[in-house]
Amino acid sequence: MNRFNERTIAAIQIAIALTAAAIAFAPLAVQARQDGKQACMQDAFAICGQFIPDHERVGTCLSANMTRISPACRELVKHFTPRTTAAR
Repeated sequence: MNRFNERTIAAIQIAIALTAAAIAFAPLAVQARQDGKQACMQDAFAICGQFIPDHERVGTCLSANMTRISPACRELVKHFTPRTTAAR
């Protein structure tokens, strides 16, 4: 019985630690997303402004113009996956 209690307590402690870590790193994910938007903002206006505010069309436009966009934006656009019309 004591062994079960020790395992249960250990599992709860691990769950608490993982939850705390997730909460601690959440602001970093938000900051990374904001930095990404900033990295492509100027390129989006300069190269794909006619598609704003449609994020899908802007992303597709930036993808099609990889040689014209900044290196920071290019790195983000590499991970852009356009939605298909069936997914909408």
